Amino acid sequence: MMLKLLFLVSITFLGCQSLQKDLLITSADEKTYESLAGLEETVIRLDGAGAGRDELASARQQVTTLQGSVADSDFEAHLAAWSGRLYLMEGKTADAQREYRRSQ
Repeated sequence: MMLKLLFLVSITFLGCQSLQKDLLITSADEKTYESLAGLEETVIRLDGAGAGRDELASARQQVTTLQGSVADSDFEAHLAAWSGRLYLMEGKTADAQREYRRSQ
């Protein structure tokens, strides 16, 4: 009986050790994610302040630069979502809806 209990405790302990930390496997490097974070900050700032045409064009250029740079679905979904938000600010609802569907 004691041996069974010891066996169950050891299996439980070893099983829990393998679940200590989740891992995200991506093909995007840290610099690319920093560029995406910079885009996010830009879009949020522009959205709150009421963006001008030149500022929106600059943000759209950031999106264009990042598109296709990484073959990673998580990265592309985030990029599509922010691109869609930019389209909304530009008044292009059809394009915004397309990016929304792509981000899903």
